[in-house]
Amino acid sequence: MAKGDIYVKTGSVLTLNCRMSQGPHDLGTVAWFRDNQPVVTSARSENDVDQQPRITVETEWSEALESRLKIFSARVTDSGNYSCVPTTAKRASVIVHVINAMRPRVRIRGPLKSFSEIIDPYARHRYYRKLPARARATTGEHPAAMQHGNTAVGMPTSGAYLLLALIIGQFR
Repeated sequence: MAKGDIYVKTGSVLTLNCRMSQGPHDLGTVAWFRDNQPVVTSARSENDVDQQPRITVETEWSEALESRLKIFSARVTDSGNYSCVPTTAKRASVIVHVINAMRPRVRIRGPLKSFSEIIDPYARHRYYRKLPARARATTGEHPAAMQHGNTAVGMPTSGAYLLLALIIGQFR
């Protein structure tokens, strides 16, 4: 396992690996703990066979015993001190911090021919707006504000165009 603290953003996939080399004895199994409490894996629903469980543990035996704890769509509540505890060896631990990273706002000033900022590849919407050459705009506003002209300063009189890709959805 990694040494030191690990920082991941909410919504990310967190994978922790625990590897123990083959010794002269049976390697046994590996248990996972968060803050000294057993990690409970997610069960797959019979009705949702296509849906991936949120928390899984994969264990492989070969020349080494390797166990992987995977947490899909990490949440702030997943933060804590994670330990892998092999039955025949010392525990290894790492502190995981799941942070709710806010996306920064982007401010654009001055003459623009075009601008494109793709912030989130899963949810993107583009709005075309004819703006004056000295237009000022900020991404992150509600799309209704764009459609009603609350983003641009002044009347659209020049041939400058501004292309904004905005995220629609909630920030975590």
